Amino acid sequence: MSKIEIEGDALNVLKTLDVDGIDLSEIGAIMEEVKQVMRIFEVVSWKHVRKKCNIVAHKLARSALKLNENMYCQEVGPPWLHNLVEEDIM
Repeated sequence: MSKIEIEGDALNVLKTLDVDGIDLSEIGAIMEEVKQVMRIFEVVSWKHVRKKCNIVAHKLARSALKLNENMYCQEVGPPWLHNLVEEDIM
């Protein structure tokens, strides 16, 4: 993989992706992990989207908070996610 586009509805969070140095905020550790993953790609871009355009990601994140164990999905996500993605595309 050489290209990734990150979309988010929290502009202040997205802006931290361009900041070098240690992030001491509540989400600092998560943002550092995101930055590490970004280094894998040759081209990285991010854009701010309205919250209503980010419903699938929001519901996926909410469901992850309810998990009692780690879950990793490659290429195929949870079955309930497919319906949301199809609705989002239309």
